[in-house]
Amino acid sequence: MRSCNFMQLLSAAALASVWLTMSSRPDEHLRAADVPQPAAVGQTELVLCERIGQTWRNELVTFPFEAPEGGCHRRSLRLIGPQGSCPVQLVEATYWDESRTFVRSAKAVFFVDLDPHTTLTYKLHYSAEPVEKAPPGTLTVGQTSDGLTLHNDRLGVKLLLGKRRFDPPVVPQDVPGPVRQMLLADGTVFGGSRMFGSLKVAGYAAELLATGPVFAEVRYTYDYADGNKLTLRTQFGARDSAIYFDMDVQQDSPRDGVEFVLNRGLPSLVFPVQMEHYSKRPCFVDAGAQVGDWAKLPLAQRDEGLITQLTPWGDWWDDFTQTVVQFDIEGRDESLLVASRDPGAW
Repeated sequence: MRSCNFMQLLSAAALASVWLTMSSRPDEHLRAADVPQPAAVGQTELVLCERIGQTWRNELVTFPFEAPEGGCHRRSLRLIGPQGSCPVQLVEATYWDESRTFVRSAKAVFFVDLDPHTTLTYKLHYSAEPVEKAPPGTLTVGQTSDGLTLHNDRLGVKLLLGKRRFDPPVVPQDVPGPVRQMLLADGTVFGGSRMFGSLKVAGYAAELLATGPVFAEVRYTYDYADGNKLTLRTQFGARDSAIYFDMDVQQDSPRDGVEFVLNRGLPSLVFPVQMEHYSKRPCFVDAGAQVGDWAKLPLAQRDEGLITQLTPWGDWWDDFTQTVVQFDIEGRDESLLVASRDPGAW
C-alpha cells in the first residue's frame, strides 16, 4: 500500500489489521523522465531510456503530450510499442471544447517493462474521429450503484461507491470503510476495512475518477463533525500486484482513521521477523538467539498487543520496526505485504 504518515500493525487473537491514521502527506506519481518533443499531427513519439542499470517490470509511466485543435478525439488514442498495441489511458487532460471531446493536452499513462541500459520507443496515434475498439487489457471492472469490483490476474478489490450524509453525525464504527473486500489470484475473498476513532463523522462521498483500461481510481472524502476532512485515493492497475492508497487530511488526528483488516476469510497469518541488535522480542531473548536469526510468529496464537510498526527508513537496532511488513498465509504459498509508497514524502 502506498505511503501514509503513520501505519501501525496490531494483533488480537484472530485479528491482523493495518491502521491508516489521519496524517497529512503530499501526493506523488511515478513519471517517465524523458519529455517528448512536439510531433506532427496524429502522432507523438515517446522514448523511454534506462540509464541506471536496473530491471523494471510492470512500471506505470506517464508522458505529457499536446494535440492541435480538433485533431485528437478523446476516444481515438492508440499506443504502439515494441510488441504492438498496448492499453493507454489519459490523465490530467485539458480540452479545446466545453464538451470535453477534443484533447488539448494530457498525460498518457501505460505500463512498461524495461531492461538495463535499453531504450524503448512508443508511438501515440490519435485522430479527429473516435476509434471503436481499444486493445484488450487485463483489468476487469464491474460497477454497481454502490460498489466497484476491480481485478486482474494477480489481485482484486471490492470498493465502496456512493455518498451519504449523517444528521446528526455518527460514530466512525457506523460508517462504511472504503474497501469492502480484497481478492487473491484464485478468487479467494478476504479482508476489508472499517473506520475507527472517537470523532463523529458527518458524511462521506466516493468519486470514481478512472475506470481503465490501465488503472481505476476512486477518491474518498470523509467529513468529520469538527470540520476535519480525510481524503483517501485508491488506485489499482491492470498489471499491479498491489492496491495503492494515498491519504491526506486537513489536521492530523492519529487516533482516528481507516483500519484495513487483512486476515478475515484467510487461514492464520504468520509474521516472519529477523532479530536485530538490542532486540527485546521474547522469541529471541528467551531463546538466546543471535542477531540475524529468524522467527515466525503465528498471529492467531499471540495476545493482543503491538506486533510491529511500518517505518519509512531501515534501522539495525529495533526489530519492532520494518520498512516492508510481510504476512505469510498459513498453508498457502502466498504472502501479503504492507509497504510505504513514498518514504521521502513520509
